[in-house]
Amino acid sequence: MTSNERTLRMYLHPSRKLTRISLEGDLLANRVQELERCWRALAAPGDSLSVDVGGLESADPSGYRLLDTMRSQGVIVTGLDPGSGLLLRRVDSASGIREWLTRLWDAATRSHRFHVLSIPRTR
Repeated sequence: MTSNERTLRMYLHPSRKLTRISLEGDLLANRVQELERCWRALAAPGDSLSVDVGGLESADPSGYRLLDTMRSQGVIVTGLDPGSGLLLRRVDSASGIREWLTRLWDAATRSHRFHVLSIPRTR
């Protein structure tokens, strides 16, 4: 794999009532076909399937088309904005920035917490 090649990680979480697939990374090009093969292999009459796309960084048009097809065939897709159908991570950029800053802070401080004094402003 080259350094600029984007990856998709798929995690399977089976249970008796619902099989869940969680996705992380980028849902692009040939990775879309890989997800579709997994979905078709897991799809069985009467079984419930859920796909969590909350961990995706990006998706190309073919990725969105596959997610839309999956939803139209009864798959529960979580992590998409209900209004736009886009990835929540991209819609809620303030939250994404906050999460990124939190991870950066945790990495810089190795999860040590510091007490910061609050000094009121005077005019």
